[in-house]
Amino acid sequence: MNPLLTALDLCLAAILIGLTWAVLFSRDDFRAVVLFISLGLLMALAWVRLSAPEVALAEAAIGAGISGALLLSALPRLRKRDNQTGPARKEKERRNRWLAPAGPGVLGLLGLATLLLLLTSGILLGLTPPFRTGPAPLTTELMPLSGVSNQVTAVLLNFRSFDTLLELAVLLLAVMGLWSWGRGGPAGPGGRTPIAAGPVLLTLIRGILPLAILIAGYLAWIGDRAPGGAFQSGAVLGAAGIMLGLTVRPLTDFFPTWLLRAVLVVGLGLFLLLAALPLAGGRLFFQYPPAYAGAFILAIEAAAALAIGLALSLLPGSRPR
Repeated sequence: MNPLLTALDLCLAAILIGLTWAVLFSRDDFRAVVLFISLGLLMALAWVRLSAPEVALAEAAIGAGISGALLLSALPRLRKRDNQTGPARKEKERRNRWLAPAGPGVLGLLGLATLLLLLTSGILLGLTPPFRTGPAPLTTELMPLSGVSNQVTAVLLNFRSFDTLLELAVLLLAVMGLWSWGRGGPAGPGGRTPIAAGPVLLTLIRGILPLAILIAGYLAWIGDRAPGGAFQSGAVLGAAGIMLGLTVRPLTDFFPTWLLRAVLVVGLGLFLLLAALPLAGGRLFFQYPPAYAGAFILAIEAAAALAIGLALSLLPGSRPR
Protein backbone atom coordinates (compact mmCIF):
# COMPACT_ATOMS: atom_id res chain seq x y z
CA MET A 1 0.00 0.00 0.00
CA ASN A 2 1.34 3.43 -0.95
CA PRO A 3 2.15 5.37 2.28
CA LEU A 4 1.38 8.68 0.56
CA LEU A 5 -2.11 7.53 -0.46
CA THR A 6 -2.69 6.12 3.03
CA ALA A 7 -1.78 9.48 4.55
CA LEU A 8 -4.09 11.23 2.06
CA ASP A 9 -6.97 8.94 3.00
CA LEU A 10 -6.40 9.51 6.72
CA CYS A 11 -6.29 13.28 6.24
CA LEU A 12 -9.47 13.12 4.18
CA ALA A 13 -11.21 11.11 6.90
CA ALA A 14 -10.09 13.59 9.55
CA ILE A 15 -11.33 16.57 7.54
CA LEU A 16 -14.68 14.87 6.96
CA ILE A 17 -15.12 14.31 10.69
CA GLY A 18 -14.14 17.91 11.44
CA LEU A 19 -16.51 19.32 8.81
CA THR A 20 -19.35 17.16 10.09
CA TRP A 21 -18.78 18.49 13.60
CA ALA A 22 -18.68 22.06 12.29
CA VAL A 23 -21.93 21.65 10.35
CA LEU A 24 -23.80 20.17 13.31
CA PHE A 25 -22.71 22.75 15.87
CA SER A 26 -22.25 25.90 13.79
CA ARG A 27 -23.81 29.00 15.34
CA ASP A 28 -24.40 30.68 11.96
CA ASP A 29 -26.86 29.15 9.47
CA PHE A 30 -25.09 30.48 6.38
CA ARG A 31 -21.74 29.13 7.61
CA ALA A 32 -23.36 25.76 8.29
CA VAL A 33 -24.77 25.59 4.73
CA VAL A 34 -21.44 26.51 3.15
CA LEU A 35 -19.68 23.88 5.26
CA PHE A 36 -22.35 21.34 4.29
CA ILE A 37 -21.70 21.99 0.60
CA SER A 38 -17.96 21.56 1.23
CA LEU A 39 -18.72 18.32 3.07
CA GLY A 40 -20.64 17.03 0.03
CA LEU A 41 -17.73 17.77 -2.31
CA LEU A 42 -15.26 16.05 -0.01
CA MET A 43 -17.61 13.08 0.32
CA ALA A 44 -17.53 12.81 -3.48
CA LEU A 45 -13.74 12.70 -3.28
CA ALA A 46 -13.98 9.99 -0.62
CA TRP A 47 -16.17 7.88 -2.91
CA VAL A 48 -13.59 8.31 -5.67
CA ARG A 49 -10.92 6.99 -3.31
CA LEU A 50 -13.22 4.01 -2.61
CA SER A 51 -13.33 3.26 -6.37
CA ALA A 52 -17.02 4.20 -6.65
CA PRO A 53 -17.07 6.97 -9.31
CA GLU A 54 -20.80 6.54 -9.99
CA VAL A 55 -21.63 7.25 -6.35
CA ALA A 56 -19.15 10.15 -6.38
CA LEU A 57 -20.96 11.77 -9.33
CA ALA A 58 -24.32 11.43 -7.60
CA GLU A 59 -22.91 12.77 -4.31
CA ALA A 60 -21.44 15.84 -6.00
CA ALA A 61 -24.67 16.60 -7.87
CA ILE A 62 -27.15 15.82 -5.07
CA GLY A 63 -25.19 16.13 -1.83
CA ALA A 64 -23.42 19.36 -2.79
CA GLY A 65 -25.43 20.78 -5.71
CA ILE A 66 -29.14 20.14 -5.16
CA SER A 67 -29.09 20.01 -1.35
CA GLY A 68 -26.84 23.06 -1.16
CA ALA A 69 -29.09 25.10 -3.44
CA LEU A 70 -32.21 24.17 -1.46
CA LEU A 71 -30.56 24.98 1.87
CA LEU A 72 -29.38 28.35 0.58
CA SER A 73 -32.91 29.10 -0.62
CA ALA A 74 -34.27 28.22 2.82
CA LEU A 75 -31.93 30.59 4.68
CA PRO A 76 -34.26 33.65 4.51
CA ARG A 77 -37.05 31.61 6.15
CA LEU A 78 -34.69 30.37 8.84
CA ARG A 79 -33.58 33.90 9.62
CA LYS A 80 -37.17 35.07 9.81
CA ARG A 81 -37.97 32.24 12.23
CA ASP A 82 -34.92 33.01 14.32
CA ASN A 83 -35.92 36.66 14.59
CA GLN A 84 -39.29 35.57 15.92
CA THR A 85 -37.73 33.17 18.44
CA GLY A 86 -34.76 35.21 19.58
CA PRO A 87 -34.69 34.03 23.24
CA ALA A 88 -34.92 30.37 22.22
CA ARG A 89 -31.99 30.77 19.83
CA LYS A 90 -29.89 32.45 22.53
CA GLU A 91 -30.62 29.57 24.87
CA LYS A 92 -29.56 27.07 22.20
CA GLU A 93 -26.31 28.96 21.62
CA ARG A 94 -25.67 29.03 25.37
CA ARG A 95 -26.09 25.24 25.60
CA ASN A 96 -23.86 24.58 22.59
CA ARG A 97 -21.14 27.13 23.28
CA TRP A 98 -18.70 24.40 24.35
CA LEU A 99 -19.49 22.24 21.30
CA ALA A 100 -19.68 24.88 18.59
CA PRO A 101 -16.32 25.40 16.88
CA ALA A 102 -15.07 28.91 17.50
CA GLY A 103 -13.12 29.18 14.29
CA PRO A 104 -10.60 27.56 11.93
CA GLY A 105 -8.15 27.04 14.79
CA VAL A 106 -10.51 24.70 16.64
CA LEU A 107 -11.30 22.85 13.41
CA GLY A 108 -7.60 22.44 12.73
CA LEU A 109 -6.93 21.07 16.21
CA LEU A 110 -9.89 18.71 15.89
CA GLY A 111 -8.67 17.45 12.53
CA LEU A 112 -5.13 16.98 13.86
CA ALA A 113 -6.40 15.06 16.89
CA THR A 114 -8.53 12.83 14.67
CA LEU A 115 -5.62 12.21 12.34
CA LEU A 116 -3.34 11.25 15.23
CA LEU A 117 -6.03 8.91 16.58
CA LEU A 118 -6.41 7.19 13.23
CA LEU A 119 -2.65 6.87 12.77
CA THR A 120 -2.24 5.44 16.26
CA SER A 121 -5.07 2.96 15.71
CA GLY A 122 -3.60 1.86 12.42
CA ILE A 123 -0.13 1.36 13.89
CA LEU A 124 -1.24 -0.43 17.05
CA LEU A 125 -3.93 -2.64 15.55
CA GLY A 126 -2.45 -3.14 12.09
CA LEU A 127 -5.76 -2.22 10.45
CA THR A 128 -6.07 -2.72 6.72
CA PRO A 129 -9.13 -1.76 4.64
CA PRO A 130 -11.20 -4.94 4.02
CA PHE A 131 -12.19 -3.84 0.52
CA ARG A 132 -12.73 -6.23 -2.33
CA THR A 133 -11.37 -5.35 -5.73
CA GLY A 134 -13.01 -6.23 -9.00
CA PRO A 135 -16.49 -7.54 -9.80
CA ALA A 136 -17.92 -10.81 -8.54
CA PRO A 137 -17.07 -13.89 -10.65
CA LEU A 138 -20.68 -14.39 -11.75
CA THR A 139 -20.90 -10.79 -12.94
CA THR A 140 -17.72 -11.24 -14.98
CA GLU A 141 -19.08 -14.39 -16.61
CA LEU A 142 -22.39 -12.79 -17.59
CA MET A 143 -20.98 -9.46 -18.84
CA PRO A 144 -20.95 -10.55 -22.54
CA LEU A 145 -24.73 -11.10 -22.31
CA SER A 146 -25.51 -7.77 -20.63
CA GLY A 147 -25.16 -5.56 -23.70
CA VAL A 148 -22.82 -3.12 -21.92
CA SER A 149 -19.21 -3.10 -20.74
CA ASN A 150 -19.68 -1.17 -17.49
CA GLN A 151 -20.29 -3.59 -14.60
CA VAL A 152 -22.32 -1.09 -12.57
CA THR A 153 -24.71 -0.39 -15.46
CA ALA A 154 -25.02 -4.11 -16.16
CA VAL A 155 -26.00 -4.78 -12.55
CA LEU A 156 -28.45 -1.87 -12.27
CA LEU A 157 -30.24 -2.25 -15.60
CA ASN A 158 -29.85 -5.91 -16.48
CA PHE A 159 -28.90 -8.27 -13.66
CA ARG A 160 -30.91 -6.47 -10.94
CA SER A 161 -33.35 -4.42 -12.95
CA PHE A 162 -36.17 -4.71 -10.43
CA ASP A 163 -34.22 -2.56 -7.94
CA THR A 164 -33.82 0.26 -10.44
CA LEU A 165 -37.43 -0.05 -11.58
CA LEU A 166 -38.69 0.33 -8.01
CA GLU A 167 -36.42 3.34 -7.43
CA LEU A 168 -38.00 5.09 -10.40
CA ALA A 169 -41.43 4.17 -9.09
CA VAL A 170 -40.62 5.66 -5.68
CA LEU A 171 -39.57 8.97 -7.26
CA LEU A 172 -42.76 9.09 -9.33
CA LEU A 173 -44.93 8.29 -6.32
CA ALA A 174 -43.16 10.98 -4.28
CA VAL A 175 -44.01 13.67 -6.83
CA MET A 176 -47.57 12.38 -7.18
CA GLY A 177 -47.96 12.39 -3.40
CA LEU A 178 -46.79 15.97 -3.05
CA TRP A 179 -49.11 17.10 -5.82
CA SER A 180 -52.04 15.21 -4.30
CA TRP A 181 -51.46 16.82 -0.90
CA GLY A 182 -51.22 20.27 -2.43
CA ARG A 183 -47.65 20.93 -1.31
CA GLY A 184 -45.80 23.86 -2.82
CA GLY A 185 -47.19 26.61 -5.00
CA PRO A 186 -46.82 28.34 -8.33
CA ALA A 187 -44.18 30.76 -7.05
CA GLY A 188 -41.28 28.33 -7.37
CA PRO A 189 -39.45 25.58 -5.45
CA GLY A 190 -40.82 25.38 -1.94
CA GLY A 191 -43.62 27.81 -2.82
CA ARG A 192 -41.25 30.77 -2.58
CA THR A 193 -40.77 33.67 -4.95
CA PRO A 194 -37.54 33.31 -6.97
CA ILE A 195 -34.70 35.39 -5.62
CA ALA A 196 -33.78 38.64 -7.36
CA ALA A 197 -31.10 37.65 -9.85
CA GLY A 198 -28.69 40.38 -10.89
CA PRO A 199 -26.95 40.57 -14.26
CA VAL A 200 -23.91 38.61 -13.05
CA LEU A 201 -26.02 35.75 -11.68
CA LEU A 202 -28.23 35.68 -14.79
CA THR A 203 -25.18 35.55 -17.05
CA LEU A 204 -23.76 32.71 -14.94
CA ILE A 205 -27.04 30.80 -15.15
CA ARG A 206 -27.24 31.25 -18.92
CA GLY A 207 -23.81 29.66 -19.19
CA ILE A 208 -24.33 26.88 -16.64
CA LEU A 209 -27.73 25.60 -17.79
CA PRO A 210 -26.71 24.64 -21.36
CA LEU A 211 -23.49 23.14 -20.00
CA ALA A 212 -25.46 21.12 -17.43
CA ILE A 213 -27.71 19.75 -20.18
CA LEU A 214 -24.68 18.74 -22.26
CA ILE A 215 -23.02 17.07 -19.27
CA ALA A 216 -26.23 15.23 -18.43
CA GLY A 217 -26.54 13.96 -21.99
CA TYR A 218 -22.92 12.85 -21.98
CA LEU A 219 -23.31 11.00 -18.68
CA ALA A 220 -26.39 9.16 -19.97
CA TRP A 221 -24.66 8.25 -23.25
CA ILE A 222 -21.40 7.03 -21.72
CA GLY A 223 -23.03 5.08 -18.88
CA ASP A 224 -22.93 1.77 -20.76
CA ARG A 225 -19.12 1.71 -20.85
CA ALA A 226 -17.85 4.16 -18.19
CA PRO A 227 -18.98 5.79 -14.91
CA GLY A 228 -22.24 7.62 -15.52
CA GLY A 229 -25.79 6.60 -16.33
CA ALA A 230 -29.37 7.62 -15.72
CA PHE A 231 -29.17 8.59 -12.05
CA GLN A 232 -26.03 10.69 -12.43
CA SER A 233 -27.45 12.36 -15.53
CA GLY A 234 -30.79 12.94 -13.83
CA ALA A 235 -29.07 14.46 -10.78
CA VAL A 236 -27.30 17.02 -12.98
CA LEU A 237 -30.57 17.85 -14.76
CA GLY A 238 -32.35 18.13 -11.41
CA ALA A 239 -29.72 20.55 -10.09
CA ALA A 240 -30.11 22.69 -13.22
CA GLY A 241 -33.92 22.70 -12.88
CA ILE A 242 -33.78 23.69 -9.20
CA MET A 243 -31.30 26.47 -9.96
CA LEU A 244 -33.61 27.76 -12.70
CA GLY A 245 -36.61 27.68 -10.37
CA LEU A 246 -34.78 29.45 -7.56
CA THR A 247 -33.52 32.33 -9.66
CA VAL A 248 -35.77 32.77 -12.70
CA ARG A 249 -39.00 30.78 -12.92
CA PRO A 250 -40.02 27.16 -12.15
CA LEU A 251 -40.35 24.61 -14.92
CA THR A 252 -44.14 24.74 -14.63
CA ASP A 253 -43.99 28.24 -16.14
CA PHE A 254 -42.06 27.03 -19.20
CA PHE A 255 -43.85 23.77 -20.04
CA PRO A 256 -47.52 22.72 -20.00
CA THR A 257 -48.69 20.42 -17.23
CA TRP A 258 -49.54 17.54 -19.56
CA LEU A 259 -45.97 17.50 -20.92
CA LEU A 260 -44.45 17.43 -17.44
CA ARG A 261 -46.70 14.56 -16.45
CA ALA A 262 -45.76 12.66 -19.62
CA VAL A 263 -42.02 13.07 -19.00
CA LEU A 264 -42.42 11.90 -15.40
CA VAL A 265 -44.20 8.74 -16.54
CA VAL A 266 -42.04 7.99 -19.60
CA GLY A 267 -39.07 6.74 -17.57
CA LEU A 268 -41.05 4.13 -15.68
CA GLY A 269 -43.36 3.40 -18.62
CA LEU A 270 -40.58 2.74 -21.14
CA PHE A 271 -38.73 0.64 -18.57
CA LEU A 272 -41.81 -1.57 -18.10
CA LEU A 273 -42.46 -1.79 -21.85
CA LEU A 274 -38.93 -2.91 -22.70
CA ALA A 275 -38.96 -5.32 -19.76
CA ALA A 276 -42.16 -6.91 -21.06
CA LEU A 277 -41.12 -7.14 -24.73
CA PRO A 278 -39.02 -10.32 -24.23
CA LEU A 279 -42.20 -12.11 -23.09
CA ALA A 280 -43.41 -12.01 -26.70
CA GLY A 281 -40.36 -14.05 -27.76
CA GLY A 282 -40.75 -16.68 -25.06
CA ARG A 283 -38.20 -15.13 -22.73
CA LEU A 284 -38.56 -14.01 -19.14
CA PHE A 285 -39.48 -10.56 -17.85
CA PHE A 286 -36.35 -8.34 -18.06
CA GLN A 287 -34.51 -10.99 -20.08
CA TYR A 288 -33.33 -8.76 -22.91
CA PRO A 289 -32.20 -10.39 -26.16
CA PRO A 290 -28.37 -10.22 -26.13
CA ALA A 291 -28.30 -8.66 -29.59
CA TYR A 292 -30.50 -5.74 -28.50
CA ALA A 293 -29.62 -5.47 -24.81
CA GLY A 294 -27.34 -2.47 -25.37
CA ALA A 295 -30.01 -0.55 -27.29
CA PHE A 296 -32.63 -1.41 -24.67
CA ILE A 297 -30.42 -0.14 -21.84
CA LEU A 298 -29.53 3.07 -23.69
CA ALA A 299 -33.22 3.83 -24.30
CA ILE A 300 -34.05 3.12 -20.65
CA GLU A 301 -31.23 5.35 -19.42
CA ALA A 302 -32.23 8.26 -21.66
CA ALA A 303 -35.88 8.13 -20.55
CA ALA A 304 -34.99 7.53 -16.90
CA ALA A 305 -32.55 10.46 -16.86
CA LEU A 306 -35.29 12.85 -18.04
CA ALA A 307 -37.78 11.48 -15.51
CA ILE A 308 -35.30 11.61 -12.62
CA GLY A 309 -34.16 15.12 -13.49
CA LEU A 310 -37.73 16.40 -13.71
CA ALA A 311 -38.75 14.65 -10.47
CA LEU A 312 -35.84 16.16 -8.56
CA SER A 313 -36.68 19.58 -9.99
CA LEU A 314 -40.35 19.35 -9.01
CA LEU A 315 -40.06 17.67 -5.61
CA PRO A 316 -39.19 20.89 -3.74
CA GLY A 317 -41.99 22.96 -5.17
CA SER A 318 -44.84 23.68 -7.47
CA ARG A 319 -47.85 21.45 -8.02
CA PRO A 320 -49.86 21.08 -11.23
CA ARG A 321 -53.62 20.73 -10.84
